[in-house]
Amino acid sequence: MRRILPDRPLTRAEISRRHRAKITPEQLAAEKLASEAQQRKRYNGLPAEEKAKRSADSRFRTLERIDAGFCYRCRSVATHGIRCESHFFRMFARNRGLLPEESGAEVLRQLWAEQKGRCALSGVEMTTNTNRGMTSASVDHKVPKSRGGGNDKGNLQWVLYPLNVAKAAHSVDEFVDLCRKVAAHTDGRVVALRKV
Repeated sequence: MRRILPDRPLTRAEISRRHRAKITPEQLAAEKLASEAQQRKRYNGLPAEEKAKRSADSRFRTLERIDAGFCYRCRSVATHGIRCESHFFRMFARNRGLLPEESGAEVLRQLWAEQKGRCALSGVEMTTNTNRGMTSASVDHKVPKSRGGGNDKGNLQWVLYPLNVAKAAHSVDEFVDLCRKVAAHTDGRVVALRKV
């Protein structure tokens, strides 16, 4: 039987998933033990002080890169908070399950450019920091995944993080309708929130 190879390289997750499907649980447990042994071997024989020093040095170098304005993952200029453009879009692609990350990141980069860095729902300019503030960017599914929406480009949009949280599992039309009802109910006046 001839194998049909994909037209693109497999991602680590795909390779791992295919590999796990072919082996028995006992073989998987043996591989895990071998992997752990390899990890221990890397630091085997080092005194505890040396292990701690290497770990601290690594954290210190990362902080130095961030302070100097470089991406914490690589040595590129950090244009999006503590990340370079490539790692910023890759992070969102990974968190949203867009596989492979590279093509998912490219889709998100294209959407960002099409929206000119503005929220698709409010038109407000978004920031690319990841502190989940009022102007932080977030990726939203127009048709929620819980309702059968996919990760294709036509179903994704950049929105403000608080709007994404408020939208939850609503479709865009339902969310806009809900916002109109809230605005009509408050009749344009500001509603003061009391602490309970």
